Amino acid sequence: MYNLNKFIGLSFDDFDCWRLVRLYYQKMLSIELPDVDIQHREVNLIKDAVEIQAISEIWIKLNKPEKHCIVTMCTNPNIKSIHHLGVCVEENRLLHVQRGGTSYLDRLDNPIIISQTRGFYKWHTL
Repeated sequence: MYNLNKFIGLSFDDFDCWRLVRLYYQKMLSIELPDVDIQHREVNLIKDAVEIQAISEIWIKLNKPEKHCIVTMCTNPNIKSIHHLGVCVEENRLLHVQRGGTSYLDRLDNPIIISQTRGFYKWHTL
């Protein structure tokens, strides 16, 4: 199994939030997620892609986080729609990366993360 520590410190320039989620699913779960050619600046397209995939039941909406689920987020208070994703890698731990930084683990019970979280989704085969 792939070591979780290998996901820490990856540059946003190489792995934006979606590509980090895809890498995690590929290495940890042997699941190839669809590539969505959306740049992090295309906020409405990210929201639409998540909603379309949720409606098509590729992703199943959850009431609370589970290991390996994606966490949809809104990190900019000026933008109301989903424009950021992370993955719940273990109980109460979120792996994500933000523009200008490197990937890191955060706590899902962090008040900032709580205020930014919009939903939890699991891949349909999990």
